[in-house]
Amino acid sequence: MMLISSKLRIRKKLRYSLKNPCEEAIVRREFLINQFLTLRLMDVGNIFTYPVLSVNDRKFNIYEFSFKEIFEILNGIKNYSCLDEVSRDLSGTYDWKKFMGDPDTMFWIYSDYIKAWIDNNYDTRLLLKDDAFPILKALYEAGDTKAREVFKLEITKRFLSGYLPVITYLISEGYLKYFEFGEIIWLFKQCIEIVGSHNYSALKTQIFWFLRDTGNNYFYNENFEKAIKYLNDALKFCPFDIETLNQLGVVYLMRGEYELAKTLFELAIMLPSSDDNLSKISKREALCNLGKSYNRLHLFNKAITTCNKAMDLYRDHVNMWGQIAIAYEGIGDFKRAKEAQKSFKKKKNKTKIKLKRRRIRLLLLKIRRKNG
Repeated sequence: MMLISSKLRIRKKLRYSLKNPCEEAIVRREFLINQFLTLRLMDVGNIFTYPVLSVNDRKFNIYEFSFKEIFEILNGIKNYSCLDEVSRDLSGTYDWKKFMGDPDTMFWIYSDYIKAWIDNNYDTRLLLKDDAFPILKALYEAGDTKAREVFKLEITKRFLSGYLPVITYLISEGYLKYFEFGEIIWLFKQCIEIVGSHNYSALKTQIFWFLRDTGNNYFYNENFEKAIKYLNDALKFCPFDIETLNQLGVVYLMRGEYELAKTLFELAIMLPSSDDNLSKISKREALCNLGKSYNRLHLFNKAITTCNKAMDLYRDHVNMWGQIAIAYEGIGDFKRAKEAQKSFKKKKNKTKIKLKRRRIRLLLLKIRRKNG
C-alpha cells in the first residue's frame, strides 16, 4: 500500500537489487539455531560475504548494531525503547570495517545475536522493525509455538510504545489484519492518547488511510457489512473526505439503503473540492450516484437536475443518459425518456468502439515491441 516511508522503499529496493547476485551464492557456513531457524553464511564469489537467516525456505537478511545496545534496551540504561531508535541515533557512527573484516567472526556474532533474541521471547525491540516483524510472522505462520504466543502481543506492545515509525510500519505492512475490528479500534484509541500532540496529526492520517483502504477492499470483495464499519470509522478521523463519503454512499446504495446513500452523496457534493483530479473525480461520481439515489427514491425531478449537473462536468458520462431516461419516464415524459434512451445507446456504442480500438492499438504495440 501507499503508506510505506521512503526509507523503507529504499531498503526494499536494496534488498531486491541483491537478489540476482545472491542466486549464485554458495553456503560457506551453516548453523541450525532451532527446528525453524537456520543461519547461513553465504559467499558470492570474491565479491562479498553475507549472513542469511532462514525460516524453513524463507530467507531474511539481518542488520544489527551490537550486544551493547541490546543490553541498554533491556535494562533501560539509556532512553532507547527499541533498536530502531538506536539506528536513528547511531547510524553512520558504528564501526563496521573491523566487524566486516572477519566473516567467520561475523557469523558467530549473528548466531549469538539471534539466540539472544529467541531467549528474550522474540522481543521485537531487539531487531530492526523490518527484520523483526517479517521473521516473527514467518515463524508464526510456520507453527512455532512461542511465536504464536507472542506475535499479536508484540504488535500490541509496539503500538502502545508510541514510537511513530514502528506504528506506521505496522499499519502500512498490513500487520493489523491479524486483529479483529474492535481490537484495531481499541489500539488506535490507545495510540492517540499515547503519542501526544506532536505526532497526533501524522498518526491520525495513517489511521484514516488504513481504515479507508481496508473498507474499500472489503467493498470490492462484496463484504458490505465490514466495509461500512471501516469506512464509518475512517470518517470519524476525517469527516469531510469526499472520496470516503462517496464510497460509503455506494455501499449503502448497493444494499438498497437509499436514504442513507442520498444523505452521504448530498454531503459530498456540498463540500469544497480541492484542485487535485482525484477530488474532482470523486465529486463528479458523487453527483452521478446522487442522481441514482433520487431515482431509487422516486424523486425524479431532483434526479434530472442532478444528472444534468453531472453531465455538465462530464458530457460523455454514458450512465447519466440512462439515469435521465429513467427519471423522465418516472414523471411521465415518455418523449424525453425515449430521446435520453437513444442518447444512452448511442454513447454506449461509441464507448464500446473506443475501447475496441484501444485494445487493438495496445495489441499492435505489443506485437511491434516483441518483434523489435
